[in-house]
Amino acid sequence: GASAMEIAARLAVSGEAVGTARMRPTDLVRDLRDELAAGSSQLGEARCCLLGDSGAVLPEGATLVAAGLYDGASVLVVRCSGRRRVVTASNDNSACIWDRETGGVELALTGHFGQVYAAVLSPDGRRVVTASEDRSARIWSAETGECHCILQGHMGEVYSAVFSPDGRYVVTASEDDSAKLWCAGSGTCEYTFEGHTDDVFLATFSAVGTTVLTASSDGTARLWGGWMGDKSGAWAQELRGHGGMVCRAEYAPDGSMVVTASADGTARLWRAPGGELMHCLVG
Repeated sequence: GASAMEIAARLAVSGEAVGTARMRPTDLVRDLRDELAAGSSQLGEARCCLLGDSGAVLPEGATLVAAGLYDGASVLVVRCSGRRRVVTASNDNSACIWDRETGGVELALTGHFGQVYAAVLSPDGRRVVTASEDRSARIWSAETGECHCILQGHMGEVYSAVFSPDGRYVVTASEDDSAKLWCAGSGTCEYTFEGHTDDVFLATFSAVGTTVLTASSDGTARLWGGWMGDKSGAWAQELRGHGGMVCRAEYAPDGSMVVTASADGTARLWRAPGGELMHCLVG
C-alpha cells in the first residue's frame, strides 16, 4: 500500500549492494534482516545485524519507523559472531561492543590515541583486535574490555587488523608499506611482509590461515605464504595489472581465487595460489 517502505542494504565492509526489501513501517528490524537474508545469496546462513546511517546497531525488536528508517532509507549489513554482539570502530578513538538485540553498548574499548579504523572479533568471540591511526593495534577482552596487549612496531598508521581463523595470530596492514604477523597471545611480531612500495590498506588470512593477502596503494595486491615455522620457505606472488590503487582484496570462501577492487574502476579475479589473472570485471 501507500505506507510501504523500500529499504536498500549493502555490506558494511565492502559496500557491495545486498538488495532491497519492501516493508511496512510497523515491521520489526529483525523482519527486515530476515527479508534481506532470504533474498540474498551473499548472506547465506550467516548471522547478521543491521546498522543505520549513523553506524549504530538497529535493535532487532524495534519497529522500522522507531529505528529511524523511512521509504528510500539504506542500512548496512554486518556479519556477526555466534553471540548476539557486534563491534564497531570510530573516529572518537574508541571501539564499542554492542548488544544487537537491544542496540545498547556492552563495552567501550578505550585507550588508543588516534582514530580507530577497524575493530574485529576473534573467531571464538572472546577477543577484539583494533587498528588505529596511532600506529598500533590492540587486542582486548570482549568480556571485560581489558586491553590484553598492544601491537607496536609499525612506523605509520595501522589501517586493518584481523585474527587468523584459529585465533592464534593477527595480521595488520599499515601506512608504512608493510603488513605484520603477530602472536595473538604474547603480542610478539612474528614476521613482516615487505615488498609493497606504498600504503598497505588491508591484510587478511585465507580460510585455512596458511596464506595472507594484501592490497596496496602501489596498484598491486600480493599473496604471501611459507611464513609459518622457520620462515625459510617464505614466498610472495604479486598480482599486478590494475591501473590505480588496490582498495580491497578478498579470498573466495574456498580459497581458490581472490578478487581485487581498484580505483581504476575495475575488479579482477586471480587464481590463488598462482596469481594468474582469470577475469577483469569492467562496468
